[in-house]
Formats: sequence, structure tokens, C-alpha cells
Amino acid sequence: MNKEKKKEEEEEEEGEEKEDAWKKKKKQKKKKQKKKKKKKKKKKKKKKKKKKKKRKKKKKKKKKKKEKKKKDNKNKKKNKKKNNNENIMNNRASKVRLYAPRLCENVDIIT
Repeated sequence: MNKEKKKEEEEEEEGEEKEDAWKKKKKQKKKKQKKKKKKKKKKKKKKKKKKKKKRKKKKKKKKKKKEKKKKDNKNKKKNKKKNNNENIMNNRASKVRLYAPRLCENVDIIT
């Protein structure tokens, strides 16, 4: 009878040990999964941050390009106006040169 009791106790202990090992394994697996999840989340966050930075850079570049275009257009307009005025003045000067001899025929030039 003692032997049977001992055998039962040993079987119970073995069962408990197996259960403990199983629980330990399960706990470790859970811990590993949690770590993996955390790492994945961190990676995702980093990627998101990188994307945001890239987007910001792109926006800045676009803004700079727009400002440059605006400035160039302004300068273009200014130069066009200046050239136009110069052309008008040149036309007037050429007309004066054309008609000056006729105008000066009656005028005595004192030297």
C-alpha cells in the first residue's frame, strides 16, 4: 500500500512538473510575442516618422520652387517693361534722327 501511495505521489509530482514546464513555456512564448510586437511597433513608428520627414522635405522643396518661379516671373515682367520702355525711347530717337535734318534746315547752328 505504501508503494502505491508513493507511486501516486510521484505521478502527481511529475504531472505538476510537466504542467509547470508547460506554463513556463507558454509564458516565455507570450513574452517573446510581446517583444516582437513591440519591435514591430517601433519599426512602424520609425517608418512613419521617416515618411513624415520626407513629406515635409518635399513640401519645403515645392514651396522653394514656387517662390523661385514667382520671383523669376516678377523679374521677367520687370525686364519686359524695361525693354519695352527702351524700345519706345529708341523708336522716338530714330524718328528724331529721321526728321531732325529737315527741322534743322531753317535753324542756324552756332559753333
